[in-house]
Amino acid sequence: MDLEKLLIPEIQEWIEKNANENPHKLALKKSPFGDIPMHILAEQIAGKQKFSKKVPFLSKAKNIIFPPKINIEQTSSWDTALYKANLIKAKKIVDITGGFGIDCMAFSEKFKEVYHIEQNSDLQKIAELNFKNLDLKNIQSKNLNGLSFLDETHENFDVIYADPSRRDDNKNRVFKIEDLTPSPLEIILKSLDKTNYLMLKLSPMLDLKDAVNKLENIKEIHIVSVKNELKELLFILQNNKTEDIKIHCVNLQTNQPEYIFNNINDLEISSFSTPLKYLYEPNASIMKSGAFNRIAKDFGLKKLDLNTHLYTSNDLINDFPGEIYTDIKSIENPKKYLKNKSIRFIKRNFPNDLQKLKKQYKFKTDGTEIVIFTSSINGVHILTAKSLNK
Repeated sequence: MDLEKLLIPEIQEWIEKNANENPHKLALKKSPFGDIPMHILAEQIAGKQKFSKKVPFLSKAKNIIFPPKINIEQTSSWDTALYKANLIKAKKIVDITGGFGIDCMAFSEKFKEVYHIEQNSDLQKIAELNFKNLDLKNIQSKNLNGLSFLDETHENFDVIYADPSRRDDNKNRVFKIEDLTPSPLEIILKSLDKTNYLMLKLSPMLDLKDAVNKLENIKEIHIVSVKNELKELLFILQNNKTEDIKIHCVNLQTNQPEYIFNNINDLEISSFSTPLKYLYEPNASIMKSGAFNRIAKDFGLKKLDLNTHLYTSNDLINDFPGEIYTDIKSIENPKKYLKNKSIRFIKRNFPNDLQKLKKQYKFKTDGTEIVIFTSSINGVHILTAKSLNK
């Protein structure tokens, strides 16, 4: 199908008019436009709805074509795309796995020259049309295989960026270094003589220590969460890197500060305590980093137990990168207190899973009152608490 037909004013008006309809129900109806299948129109509605949260300005923009669902899944949110765009100050960047082009849109705000390379001809065409309609004149889009582009180009770039596919040939999700396409190891081999920096976006499911063992010349690792939901692992590689790897833990759309440390290995065991006046729960990025003892040492906190990644103090640490709880009280009779109560459930190193605990104590998990199930050096605890986070 000629994708540009989707930009016909009559069709764009229909998409806008039906923007809030259920795409699945629409797909069962007859197309109002004879040469455009209804499933394609429903796909546009679904994409518009998906990007209303992921990239809000795009869902509101006129004359935008959205890709199939499978291409949307690996697309960056606007928050994470802007974060990447601000990591390295330079003039010229190429994205060799360009996809739908959200990262390139963000790069275009910070880089003078942006190259979008995408081997899927339909996806590349969609991105190219969108760049044009958004008046992003500093983006050049090419329908090429990213690795072939690196083989054939004689240009050098300040930054080469790649987001390898996390789907195998059967469309199943994968996340290990060796299962990604194109291979990060092959990208490194073809990139580091053509660039100052290589930035790789990898799965948040990836084992960090395994990645550090397999990837050379890592300068920085950025662990990126949005509202405490882990989203991306970004690896920045640099030729002839000599210093320790710097780890950045960020939690976007919160007031929590960035937590930065050197060396992926954690420190020796920290000191322990039963719950004191304040409890601290590290954000998702720090939990992913594995800096469980380091965070306690850096902020002068005590851990509740070796395997309990909650921390405590009598003095308030306002700039802790995570959630802070106060008014910590032990529930003396949990069965009586929790029966038929709706709570905000938090569990850290506590026996039994959620379903068993719900059956045992007969509570629901759709409320706002915080109840923490945890263990310390003194045994198990069921606690009520209040959050200090805004």
